[in-house]
Amino acid sequence: MNRRIEHICIEPLRLTIAAVVAAAAVSLLSGCGRPYTPKAPKSSLRVTSMPFTLDDGTDQGSFTCTATQTIQPEFDWELDGSGFYRACVSKSDSGDIILEGFTSKSDTLCAFPAQFNDQSHVYTVRDNSGLATVQCQYVTPGVKSRPEFKFTGIFNGVFVVEGPDKDKMAGCLAAGNYYLCPRYSFGKIK
Repeated sequence: MNRRIEHICIEPLRLTIAAVVAAAAVSLLSGCGRPYTPKAPKSSLRVTSMPFTLDDGTDQGSFTCTATQTIQPEFDWELDGSGFYRACVSKSDSGDIILEGFTSKSDTLCAFPAQFNDQSHVYTVRDNSGLATVQCQYVTPGVKSRPEFKFTGIFNGVFVVEGPDKDKMAGCLAAGNYYLCPRYSFGKIK
């Protein structure tokens, strides 16, 4: 009789361990979780895994462009290279920028100018109503494009999202809450 009780007690334990191992494997393989700490001050958003150095620029007529893609996604969710952008700044107007790259699925690319102070303090440029400034331009999904954005204000970086994520990103930036953010790219442009 003791053997039967032992057997009943051990089987649920084996099942529980197997369930925990399976759940852990699914979580790890599914890519759950985000790569950095979400605790950001209300007025800024942490961008700890983004590139913060600019390379030597290349001359592109009336614009100076970074030699590499300095604006990068927090994670390449689509695994197709979308979300990586090379920034070009106008030689005559520092608020005039071109983002060279491609979107994964959307026909709209939206940019939020930001001032990068350090990895823990990145502030968006605000409009007269106190909301993050944003502009969107039409692009062809999956094809390298060069949409041009004309901003005012002081900024040296930019958050970039595909069109359908514009409102969600605006809410994320307004709240300074990383958990509210959609997929986005960020980097310095000047």
